[in-house]
Amino acid sequence: MTPTRLTPLTDELAAEARRWLASWGVPEIEDAVHIRYSARLSRSWARCQPALGRITIQRGLDTAPAEFLREVLAHELAHFAAHALYGPAIAPHGREWRALMRAVALPARTLLAPPPGWHAPARPRPVARYYLHRCPVCRAERVAKRVVRRWRCGRCLDRGRDGELEVFRLERKPRRFWPFARRGEQM
Repeated sequence: MTPTRLTPLTDELAAEARRWLASWGVPEIEDAVHIRYSARLSRSWARCQPALGRITIQRGLDTAPAEFLREVLAHELAHFAAHALYGPAIAPHGREWRALMRAVALPARTLLAPPPGWHAPARPRPVARYYLHRCPVCRAERVAKRVVRRWRCGRCLDRGRDGELEVFRLERKPRRFWPFARRGEQM
């Protein structure tokens, strides 16, 4: 773990991470571990990807109490060490991983509640977008929450046209969704 790879961690926590790796007998993997924060993690505190050499920590943990971050980091580093020692075929929280956690005197738990009085910063909810799909020939319309390129106008297809639709982003949610007529139905 070179200093540039440990920039998200305090010097004290980086030193402790090195001690854990040494006690687990895998000090050589410290150069392979890249630790970073990500705002995209929302359902877990952190994620270990040994094959990519990466540990990703939830962005909100940079404001968490040091002891909480310490346990999260140890949990993920133990996954990394277990992968190096026993290979990728072991259970994620199996006996090998639990033994590594006990070796550094930390609880081998898989669910970690946030510390009392601390809450991870809330992520802003993404704004719902709506797209209007309109046939340029017959003006039939349909609204969706994403662009659907394969949709075609059934009425125009029945008449031998390509049925391709124009797509427009709507500024606000429509009052109702307008479905296309199915083949054989009037719109």
